[in-house]
Amino acid sequence: MRFKLIFVLVAILTMQASILFAEGFNPKDIKRWWLYGEDDGTSAYDDMLNKEVDVRLQPDRLQNIKGIPDDFLKGKYTLIDIWATWCPPCLAAIPENNAIYTKYKERLNVIGVCSSVNSVDFEDVVKDRGIIYPVGVDTSGEISKYFRVKLFPTYHLIDQNGKLVVADIKADFLHKVLEVVFKE
Repeated sequence: MRFKLIFVLVAILTMQASILFAEGFNPKDIKRWWLYGEDDGTSAYDDMLNKEVDVRLQPDRLQNIKGIPDDFLKGKYTLIDIWATWCPPCLAAIPENNAIYTKYKERLNVIGVCSSVNSVDFEDVVKDRGIIYPVGVDTSGEISKYFRVKLFPTYHLIDQNGKLVVADIKADFLHKVLEVVFKE
């Protein structure tokens, strides 16, 4: 009798786990060193993870898109690239971001959010660097503040239900995170 009870409990837990990760990914597969974090290994985003994103993604001076629909964070994963025009690592990441946008565009929205600090040359950078994904400027600073930006570039991944699932991804590990998410 006890064996049957244990078997049934294990079966139920297994089914629930498989339902939970059937359309998503297991966050435990994301390595901590792929993300920026605190020295003690914690994340400044623990209170935001798996909660609906509570900021409107409506940057100004949009390029490569006419407007961002209200349901932009629903239906597909969304990758937010927070960057700056004066940041050499940000500029170096643009070809990789273009490749990610091209590779995953059926399953992933990509939006670049340029910090408003020294963004006067934003349109020139978009054109000169050949950015093909939607980008805009965070003139109000609201988006950068919400995502607690400390370093550029930084990436945040929102699931198809509008919840933040991976925060503060290092540019060098963005492909690895997406491979885990899309189980490649």
